[in-house]
Amino acid sequence: MQFKKPSLFVAIALAMVAGANVAYPQEFVQVTTGLLAKVAVGGQSMWGINRSDQIFQYDAATRTFTQVTGQLATIAVGGGTLVQPDEVWGINASQQIFHFNPNDLPPPGLFEHVPGLLTQISVGPGYQPCHQAEVWGINASGDIYRFDYCANTFFQVPGILSQITVGDGEIWGVNHAGQVYQFNFHTGAFVEVPGMLAQISAGAGAVWGLNSSGSIFRLDRNTARFIQVPGILAHISVGGNGVWGVNSSGSIFRFDEASQGFLQVTGTLTTIASGDGGGVWGVNSAGDIFVFTTL
Repeated sequence: MQFKKPSLFVAIALAMVAGANVAYPQEFVQVTTGLLAKVAVGGQSMWGINRSDQIFQYDAATRTFTQVTGQLATIAVGGGTLVQPDEVWGINASQQIFHFNPNDLPPPGLFEHVPGLLTQISVGPGYQPCHQAEVWGINASGDIYRFDYCANTFFQVPGILSQITVGDGEIWGVNHAGQVYQFNFHTGAFVEVPGMLAQISAGAGAVWGLNSSGSIFRLDRNTARFIQVPGILAHISVGGNGVWGVNSSGSIFRFDEASQGFLQVTGTLTTIASGDGGGVWGVNSAGDIFVFTTL
């Protein structure tokens, strides 16, 4: 399958349209070649990491990817709005935690070390002074941590999880047994929700997941239960820019509200990320970067 490859000017213009979500997108368009292995998209920005753990930020002003000092194995982006930049966090190969400060010199900013060790981190909108963004993580033992901006530190939250996701003010997770949990802000504890999942993703008021066989499930708010949706996926990503997934062959699918089913989209990707306004981006096996566009 061949992708259309526009100029960088066209690519950024199309990316802005994709982020605005003003019309139904049509296909992925290649932005550049052989650069990234992982991507993360937030409310207004896109970041990525290459196979050497080097960090890149998509710069809309110059319409290029700008390398940022440091090395990360995992990156998480979220919480950004039209008036507030995304929070950007990452973990390096030694499980050390880093927080991006755009005010550090030289431009575009630096990643500052934050005490603690994590193997996974997730970022989303926050609604309290000490939680201007919801930043949650899990360490190698499955212990759960939440970042407090007022104390500038992570504090442990009771529970054990194997994966955690932050989306639209909600915190969800799954443990190694596949049990599903949602954080209750009133009690300060995770509460089990009926269902068995191996992967979970939350965003824009929706919660989706995959079980160990790749079967797809969607949270029904009326019954507080996960209901199965036809299809098989290897990875799912949920955000304000829609519900997206790829299967084990790299085929791309988007959930269509009208038909209440997943529709295949032209192209092949190994990873995909749906932002909360930053658009839908993906990477193929060669590290080529693609953005979903309106044509």
